[in-house]
Amino acid sequence: MPSVTSGAAMPEADASSDSSEGRKRRERLRARALGAAKQLEQSPRLVTVARLAREILPGDSRFGDPLSTAGDGGAEVVGRRVSQLTAKRPGAVREAGLAAAQVWQSLSEAQGRGRGHDRVTIVFTASPAGRSTPVTRWCSSCCAT
Repeated sequence: MPSVTSGAAMPEADASSDSSEGRKRRERLRARALGAAKQLEQSPRLVTVARLAREILPGDSRFGDPLSTAGDGGAEVVGRRVSQLTAKRPGAVREAGLAAAQVWQSLSEAQGRGRGHDRVTIVFTASPAGRSTPVTRWCSSCCAT
């Protein structure tokens, strides 16, 4: 018995042109979506809202500067990487990443991590130029508990 197929078979040339048109349409859609996402991410209002949220969240709202991310802890490393990756184009993603690292660092410190075990005394001495210079010394006598 001969096999019967319903519908007409599409020539291969037409099938490839349909797939190339579909591919082009998807590429245009992706380009538009990426453009819209970049525009939203750079929106001054959204960046302002993200910065205000960082003021409300626990931890240092200025987290992300070189001093606050100088440690070897997880939050500091993440904060340092977020700062490095987004330095040229700060935006809402940068603020959200730093907010997450800020809260992480705050929670870690609340649990007693990141503070160290030794106490440190900082003494300021006058240099010959008349400037104050911090000198860090370990003090076992007055700082011992």
